Amino acid sequence: MAGFCEAEIQKGFYDKLVADSALTTALGGANVYSFVPQPTSYPYVQLGLFTSQEFSTQTFNGLDSTYTVDVWTRGRGDKENKEIKGLVHDALHEQDISVTNNVLVTLRCVFGTTLIEDDRVSSTEDLITVHGVLRFRIRTTQT
Repeated sequence: MAGFCEAEIQKGFYDKLVADSALTTALGGANVYSFVPQPTSYPYVQLGLFTSQEFSTQTFNGLDSTYTVDVWTRGRGDKENKEIKGLVHDALHEQDISVTNNVLVTLRCVFGTTLIEDDRVSSTEDLITVHGVLRFRIRTTQT
């Protein structure tokens, strides 16, 4: 596959997110992971699933990718999750990231949703886990 650069894109996402002071403040630190260590306290951001396919032509080699970023919070509602999703969106959507040996053509958020994970141990527990999902589309061309 021409210009295969998933690792560089992941590094670019990570670097952009941990450099965002509003996001790290909301997370209580640079709580951005590809593999979430256990135990990890909420909230945190997880760099998730990646898909890629070639979109090369006779004049260039390109890669069309999607990358999912998950936001995990625990509380009495989904407000915190939505606020952190907004910060992640703002840090990445139409922003520039470094992708070694490639040119970033576009980076856009194309999907977002919020899921309630009802994992309460008892009916008296009022904290819920909220899972926010953002999907980004990234197009790169090989230099």
